[in-house]
Amino acid sequence: MEHPDSGIAEWAQSHLIQQQGVRLLRSGEGNDNRTVRLVEELFTSVESYLNYSAKENSSIEPDDGYFDNVFRQPLDFLLRAVDLVAPKGRNAQSRLLEKLINMFSSSKQVSNYSYRFNFFEKPFDLVFTDIANGERIDTRDYRGNLVIVCSWSARWPLPENVFDSDVQKTYTNYPNDVKVIEISSDDAELGVQATLEQRRKLEESVVDFATKHGMDWPISLDFSFTRMVQY
Repeated sequence: MEHPDSGIAEWAQSHLIQQQGVRLLRSGEGNDNRTVRLVEELFTSVESYLNYSAKENSSIEPDDGYFDNVFRQPLDFLLRAVDLVAPKGRNAQSRLLEKLINMFSSSKQVSNYSYRFNFFEKPFDLVFTDIANGERIDTRDYRGNLVIVCSWSARWPLPENVFDSDVQKTYTNYPNDVKVIEISSDDAELGVQATLEQRRKLEESVVDFATKHGMDWPISLDFSFTRMVQY
């Protein structure tokens, strides 16, 4: 990192970070030593870069949103690194995420990722009325089962076979052990001034879409839930 020309030093370090990030992405998810080593190298390089800047050897001010805007790619690499160590367990991911929070305390991107990561850490309950048949659904009644919560929109341009997925296969293969809930975000278009008739028509279109794609499970129309867990 030491170089008489700080501009060249910064460029060299950022170039190294980019190379390490690309190698990490190509390695894929895994708990092998190579993936762990790549993650450690990437974190070390970014920490070195930040320390160099903090010593006023650089005009860059990462705490003022630099990595969130102009130099966002290294932060994308680091967040992806947290995903890639998932096979090592949540404790390993939590340790990396804690380092990220300390490194980028003002980053909205890290804050949003942390919120999403911790959202499902504790059990939560969903209670809603199934728009397909009016039945009251309470996930507390599903305890003892694997509950899969899927978020989607009938307005998304999806291929016809998109719902011929692992979710359907799992549900079909284990009908007594798996429960599926669909959360549609289509009510985002209604707004606070929507009439009951407008909502009824939207519910009908969502149910028709779900039926066409073989979604034989409870459906909730709740954009607020989708927005809450969105990255």
